[in-house]
Amino acid sequence: LEAEIEEAHLKAKEEMMQGIQMAKEVAQKELCDQKTLYENRIQALERELEEENQRKRLQEVDQQKVATQMKELKVAKME
Repeated sequence: LEAEIEEAHLKAKEEMMQGIQMAKEVAQKELCDQKTLYENRIQALERELEEENQRKRLQEVDQQKVATQMKELKVAKME
C-alpha cells in the first residue's frame, strides 16, 4: 500500500512538473512575442524620428535659402 501511495505521489509530482514546464514554455513564448512586438515598435518609432529629423533639416535649409534670397533682393533694390 505504501508503495502505491508513494507511486501516486511521484506520479502527481511528475504531472505537476509537466504542468509547470508547459506553463513556463507558454510564458516564455508570450514574452518572446511581446519582445518582438516592442522591438518592432521601437524600430518604427526610430524610423519616424529619423524621417522627422530629416524633414526639419530640409526645412531649415529651405529657410536659409529664403533668407539668403531675401537679402539678395534687398541688396538688388538698393542698387
